[in-house]
Amino acid sequence: MAKEQPLIIILIGPPGGGKGTQAKQLMATRGLPQVSTGDLLRNQVKARTPLGLKLESLINQGKFPPDQLILEMVAARIKEPDCRKGFILDGFPRNKSQAQTLDKYCKLYRIKPVVLVIDVPDAAIKERLIHRVICEKCHTPYHLKFAPPKQEEICDLCQGHLIKRTDDSENVVSYRLQVYHEQTQPVVEFYRKKGYLTLIDGTLPKEEVYTQIEQAISKTVCPAS
Repeated sequence: MAKEQPLIIILIGPPGGGKGTQAKQLMATRGLPQVSTGDLLRNQVKARTPLGLKLESLINQGKFPPDQLILEMVAARIKEPDCRKGFILDGFPRNKSQAQTLDKYCKLYRIKPVVLVIDVPDAAIKERLIHRVICEKCHTPYHLKFAPPKQEEICDLCQGHLIKRTDDSENVVSYRLQVYHEQTQPVVEFYRKKGYLTLIDGTLPKEEVYTQIEQAISKTVCPAS
């Protein structure tokens, strides 16, 4: 009997485009872990490790750490036991060099990844992020205008404290979007040429966005059980 291939789902999209929200839904439905480079980096900062102290000023400015550091962190994470059946990549690969490195990994294990681009206009992203707060504990996002928590500053799910990320200020958001377009467009073209890419309309309600995602996955692999 052939061994079941791991399922690698790559979520690409602008900051605040809904990758984290959709990744959490996929975790619940597909039973796969979310590998978020943003969370990996913020955990280092929160733990006040030597690496975290170096990263803190970069993250606060909306800048990205060196490729080699990101590659090492992701490589270490996907070697953990919970990633054996696959994983959801959120925020990686961020540029063509990272995509090419991941492609070598996929070729080695004969895996065809599911690459999903969540498309949201810049104006909508700015509206989302400037009013966004997240749970300090479980990282669940809330929108103070359109999806506020039931209790002010308290997470509905784990009762953790809600915080405003320093990289969600208007100036930093504009910078992050500029960098996203410059670095990520080559990644989109890289996967488009391979025939792996599916465009997802990220302006729809999150339930409809997830329906599009499941339809795209089901074209490549068996439906979720």
